[in-house]
Amino acid sequence: MKKCPFCFESIQDEAIKCRHCGANIAAAVAAAHAAQAEAKRNRKDAKIIGVLGFLLFGAVGVRAFMTVGPTWAAMSAVFAVVYLLLGPRAWKMGDAVRKDDKPDLIIAANHGDLIDQKMYWDLGPQLIVSGFLFVAMALGLGFLMPVNDVIFGVQQKQVAGATTVPDTSVTNVQPAATKSADNDSDAQNTPQPSVAGAPTLPPTQEASMPTNMPALAQTSESTVASETQADQAAPIEASFPCSKASTDTERLICSSPETANADKALAAAYAHARRHTDNPAGLKQLQRAWIAKYRDPCKDTACLLSVMAAWTKELSAI
Repeated sequence: MKKCPFCFESIQDEAIKCRHCGANIAAAVAAAHAAQAEAKRNRKDAKIIGVLGFLLFGAVGVRAFMTVGPTWAAMSAVFAVVYLLLGPRAWKMGDAVRKDDKPDLIIAANHGDLIDQKMYWDLGPQLIVSGFLFVAMALGLGFLMPVNDVIFGVQQKQVAGATTVPDTSVTNVQPAATKSADNDSDAQNTPQPSVAGAPTLPPTQEASMPTNMPALAQTSESTVASETQADQAAPIEASFPCSKASTDTERLICSSPETANADKALAAAYAHARRHTDNPAGLKQLQRAWIAKYRDPCKDTACLLSVMAAWTKELSAI
């Protein structure tokens, strides 16, 4: 014997309908089982939504650790744990709203509309409440965290590291005029061979040498002078007209062929990077930040050559 769940009278164990109140016991048992299955599925979905939010905030924390440092990564981890705890509660709150507002009878214009309404009343309120919580927490984290540094922080760190390491390749670059001048000075400083071991020339050749040597010396001196004047007369060309240089940095770039050539190489590398990047606006922002932070503070050509060579290398790698 068992008790009827409606009138609590004693009935047979195998009874399907109560003989006292007429309640359908089999239908009640099936409804109870369905409610238990729905509650179990609801708890599973709540855990899944909490884990998904935790993973999203965790991914933001990993990115923050790689760019802006462990402090902001720890803050992202705190938000991830908070959503892991509050996300399932928000899902259950949405499920409670669904149970209260779900109509007993769904009126639809066609079969597709009926499916849409059923899907909405099965998952819609839960997704809305949990999604609203996630968006609110994400906005709060974005307000506290430097979002631009998180997005572009890796490239800025690479640029800073590249500018701090001295680039030895710049020191090895010398224009042709400098090399020729060095060669001429080396030739002048090289000791001439002694005449003591030289063979004795005939009197006719010894007499002719004093008349020929001044002419050769004048010819070589005039050649060197013409080359030097040609090098000095050659205009210095940068990525912009040097005649319109207005700032101290622009005048420093146009002060020597080395800096002008480095500026042209930098402009070519920037154009190459702009053609191959997926974020031209971000690249432009990085270029402006580099100019303000590294190029403009330079007061001599050595500093300018170093930072331009490092930034050219970074842009060429994009």
